[in-house]
Amino acid sequence: MGYGDFFIFFRDSVTENVTENVTENVTERKLPSHQIVLNLLKENPMRSREEMAGIMGKTVRTVQRALDKLSGEGRIRRIGTARAGYWEVVQDRREAAGGRHAGMENE
Repeated sequence: MGYGDFFIFFRDSVTENVTENVTENVTERKLPSHQIVLNLLKENPMRSREEMAGIMGKTVRTVQRALDKLSGEGRIRRIGTARAGYWEVVQDRREAAGGRHAGMENE
């Protein structure tokens, strides 16, 4: 090969790999829809309802019910507009309590 020759390598899309892994985990664990939605939002708070429905193999309405439940429980909140916003996952109370106790032990 001479100077200036190059190769182009093609990889599978990272999104496809992540989606496959999430889908496998979702079907193996049989979690409730709201817990799956919460896990998906922890991974990527910018996910759309349609994207989550596709990953879960559920309807957009099912995802919306899960979002409503999580929002009503104060576990997530919407930041920004419906089109340009994202979901903020509020720290779980159990995680927060564990973090406080762990910090106190070190003092």
